[in-house]
Amino acid sequence: MAVRVGRLASGMTAEDHRLAAALTMTPETGLATRGGCMPGGLAFTGVSAMTARISPGRAWIPGGSTAAQGGYAVAVDADTDLTFGNGDAANPRIDSVVVRVYDTAYDASGQTLGAVEIVKGTPAAAPAAPLLPVSAERLFNVAVPAGASAGGGGITWATAVSDQRRYTVSLGGIVPISSGWNGVYVGQYRDSGGLQRWTGSSWQSYFPTPGAWTAYTPSWDISGMTNPVLGNGTIKGRYQLIGKTVVFAVRIAMGSTTTYGGSGFYRVTVPIPSAPNGLPAHIACTANDVSDGVMRSGRGVLEPGSDRVNVMFTDNVDYWKPGQPIPWAAGDTLAFSGTYEIA
Repeated sequence: MAVRVGRLASGMTAEDHRLAAALTMTPETGLATRGGCMPGGLAFTGVSAMTARISPGRAWIPGGSTAAQGGYAVAVDADTDLTFGNGDAANPRIDSVVVRVYDTAYDASGQTLGAVEIVKGTPAAAPAAPLLPVSAERLFNVAVPAGASAGGGGITWATAVSDQRRYTVSLGGIVPISSGWNGVYVGQYRDSGGLQRWTGSSWQSYFPTPGAWTAYTPSWDISGMTNPVLGNGTIKGRYQLIGKTVVFAVRIAMGSTTTYGGSGFYRVTVPIPSAPNGLPAHIACTANDVSDGVMRSGRGVLEPGSDRVNVMFTDNVDYWKPGQPIPWAAGDTLAFSGTYEIA
C-alpha cells in the first residue's frame, strides 16, 4: 500500500495501526521511528547472587525487517525478575538484558508477544556483548565472571552492570542522550548535558547551564600548505555559550613527535562557527618557548562565518607559522582565548 491512513475503516492491518501510532514519536528517517525507552522506567536492580529485577516502564521497539513494518509500543507493567545462567568454567562473558517483540509474521518465531529477557553472550578472554535479535532494544549489559553461580560468589552487581538504555520521546520532545545520534529535522532538540539544537548538519549547544564549561577538541592546521601533525602532543579546548556569545580557550602542547607543517600561517578551529553577518573577532594568542621561558603574545582574527581563527600574527607583521614567533619544539605551548558572536 502506498498511502496508509490510521483508523480510517475496518479491515486496517496491524502495520497500518503501527505506522499511524508512530506519527506521535521521534522520527529517525522519513518513515522509521527512533526506538528506545521512555525516560523514567525499566531500571535494573540486583536481588540475589544471579537474579536481577527490571522495574516497570515503557519502550518503543522499531520493527527489525523494514521501515514499513512500523514500531511497537511496549509497556512492562510489573517487576520482571531475570536469572542469569552460571558463568563459564574458564572465561567471562557479557549477557544483555533486552526488551523484545516477537511477531511471527516477520521473524517466523511462532509467537506474537513482548518479553524482557536475557540474550546470552559468548565466553571469551575478552568477551563482547551479543548481537541483538530483531525488534529488540538493549537495556543493560552484564559481565558474568567465569565460574559465577548462586553458590560460587555470583555476580557483583555494583560493577558488573553497564546501562545501555537509549531514550526516545514523543514528537517534538527533547531526547535525553549522550552521543552518537544525528537529528532528522532542523530545529530538533536533545539534552546532552546541556540543550542542543540540530542545525541540519550538526548539534549546536543552545542555552547551556549558566556557568558550565563544555569541552571540545579543536583541530590545528595551516593555511593551504602541509598541515602540522600533533603526534604525541596534546590539544585541549573548552567553551561557554552565553546567549549568542561564545567564550573559549585552547591550549596546544607540542610533543617530541610533533611536526610543524609547511609555509603559511597557523589556524585553530573554534567550537561553533561565528555569525556570518557579525564583525571580525580579535583573539588573544600566546606562544611559550620552553628553551628561554619567554611568553610571546600575538593576535588572531576570526572572520564572520568562519569556524577557525585563521590569522595569527605579532605586531601586525609576522604571521605565526613554522619557526615563528619561536623555533617550535617539544614542550612549547600555543594557546589562545577570546569571545565572539554566533548566529
